[in-house]
Amino acid sequence: MHYAFCDCRIPSSALSSLEALGFLPVLLPPHRALRESAVASHTDIILFSLGDLSVVSKKYIEDNPKVYSYLNLAFGKSNVILSGAEAKEGYPAEAAFNALRIGSRLFFRPNDIAPEIPRLSEKKGLSLHHVRQGYPACVTLGVSDSAAITSDCGMARAMRSAGVDVLLIGDSQNIKLPPYSNGFLGGAAGSYKDDIFFVGDLSCHPEHNTIEDFIESHGKRAISLMPEEGSLYDVGGILFI
Repeated sequence: MHYAFCDCRIPSSALSSLEALGFLPVLLPPHRALRESAVASHTDIILFSLGDLSVVSKKYIEDNPKVYSYLNLAFGKSNVILSGAEAKEGYPAEAAFNALRIGSRLFFRPNDIAPEIPRLSEKKGLSLHHVRQGYPACVTLGVSDSAAITSDCGMARAMRSAGVDVLLIGDSQNIKLPPYSNGFLGGAAGSYKDDIFFVGDLSCHPEHNTIEDFIESHGKRAISLMPEEGSLYDVGGILFI
């Protein structure tokens, strides 16, 4: 079974597209501690994945045992790490599980991250890179083990210093994240094998040609889950397993 962990508020047409492609969507309920926050059920706020294991808040799992069941099916029970760290309302406290892996590198804000994430990453041989951005996984779209796209200048500098090929783009109001003026490309996409799936319509982004060319130059393919939608939607990314 191929799973797609995603925000429960993801547009229904995107869910239909995922199902048609053979994925089982797992809808993540809002994190109780974040109340009505726009990111309360964002995947990159609730989960962190190291590929063969995941890290998630113990309190979130206590509130949402069904999510735990799906995580066990996707990763195996011994590979679901329950953390005592807790997301709290407000930036950057709500980003305790928001870290970015690009190949053998991990980018994270050290004062706010769940401690299991850098510890397990270092144990797996990843190099650790401290950044000031509390939402590295939201503002950055990982394209491959050596390439990424971001609209954050600080993240671009940090990744380039670590040997990542970076495409720096501008913010776009075509990425929806109400009530904010815009969301981010990393939060509007998810990567599975050689495909990068976009929640919405990538062609509506003012730099879509540059983005598509960069993705293709790294051997990947861009797929819009909602073609002709007219917008992209920041849902905290989609975690494919």
